Amino acid sequence: MREFVDVTFELSAEPPTSKTKREQKGRRSGAAGAAVQAIVEHILVLSFGERFAREMKDFARIYFEYEAAGWFD
Repeated sequence: MREFVDVTFELSAEPPTSKTKREQKGRRSGAAGAAVQAIVEHILVLSFGERFAREMKDFARIYFEYEAAGWFD
């Protein structure tokens, strides 16, 4: 059985400034943020099994909400 997640990242030719990095820290949005969350969910489900798929997806969602709120460094 093959498992995969389609990931697409948009990259800028300009390097980010310190201000841009601070603004983006803890705020994953768009395709890259959704891809990261989907990958984490997928790895958790593969690790703990389909039996816990709902719980692992809820865990990942809550973790990323807390991260976006600035609870983690």
